[in-house]
Amino acid sequence: MKKVISIGILLCVFLVACNSIKEIDTRWARGINACEKLEGKTVVYTIFVDSKTSLFWTGFDIKSTKDSLQKVFDWTIKQASENGKTIEIIPEYYNVGNQYSIKKKLPYAKVSDAFKKEEAKDQSKFNKWAESIIKKVEKTVKLNPGQKLPAKPRLKGFAKLEAKLKRKHNADNVAIFFMLNNYFLIDANAVFNSMTDEQVEFAINSGKISSRLASQLLTLFGAQPLTSGKNSQYKIKNVELAKVDFPNDLMVSPEKYLNQLNIGQFTAFMLGWQEKVEPQYIDFFKVKLKKKRDENE
Repeated sequence: MKKVISIGILLCVFLVACNSIKEIDTRWARGINACEKLEGKTVVYTIFVDSKTSLFWTGFDIKSTKDSLQKVFDWTIKQASENGKTIEIIPEYYNVGNQYSIKKKLPYAKVSDAFKKEEAKDQSKFNKWAESIIKKVEKTVKLNPGQKLPAKPRLKGFAKLEAKLKRKHNADNVAIFFMLNNYFLIDANAVFNSMTDEQVEFAINSGKISSRLASQLLTLFGAQPLTSGKNSQYKIKNVELAKVDFPNDLMVSPEKYLNQLNIGQFTAFMLGWQEKVEPQYIDFFKVKLKKKRDENE
């Protein structure tokens, strides 16, 4: 069985938002956009997408993926409790009648193809792809009786979907997942727009491995991947310290089983669960783009 690989999770976001900057401070991602601090009530809205290059979603595939997502939600709620926070996660899935997926061709054969040249214009095509789906999906989300959106400002697309879901569930945050049925293929998982508030952030997931899904969810809320290797597009200063001090942190070791992982002090800070981070971890905020994506460390 081939496994889904997860590459450039943070840099997907970085390259779209600020491609001309060679070094960033990842605290930019903290507390902004539709996924602010991971607290209060969060709606996770998931859209199963049938593309021409991925497998079509069957009823079994959708059910098993929902099971994986529920494991992620339960694990995240437990981790929040262990960090002194009470959160609620409400899953909602796109469907119209008996239709539980939506057809939309990817702008590339695979998600990972958008990162081969490391150019913002390539990744930006996924913003347009996602927006075209959301324009259709948003119309299917109905508010409860007596609820309505303000007449102004006039919203559309992602912003309108976010507003509807927040109003419908009285929620604090909205996380948007696009799911591709690539469990038996090699492709990337990616988060877009997590370091800007000009466009709503979203995740594209190519599999249903719980630990990978969980890392995507936390990245939407500002958590920083603390990984290294040939599949990473960026360098983190002193990243080896993270492996020593937080060996079982999800953002350090997403390849492990989810039940073996936790949320360490640094990740808790990025999620808004702590207000301070120990001085020795300040270097983790400093991220530089590699000269070549396949560069070995």
